[in-house]
Amino acid sequence: GFKDAEEFQQQTKAKQELPDSHILSWLEIYAFLFPTEKDFGQQLRSLRPVKDKWLGGNLTDTFAR
Repeated sequence: GFKDAEEFQQQTKAKQELPDSHILSWLEIYAFLFPTEKDFGQQLRSLRPVKDKWLGGNLTDTFAR
């Protein structure tokens, strides 16, 4: 759904929107830990810099490659 929300839009009959970047901040850490699974790279780049005070502040500075 992150890469292509079309199926979700068809199922719910509602426009799908990405949440604020702090909600998706875990993706920065995931991309760091699993670099071969960066299929969502363009979407993640559009959210940067990713910040979340509960995960340590600016995660892009810490984890982005």
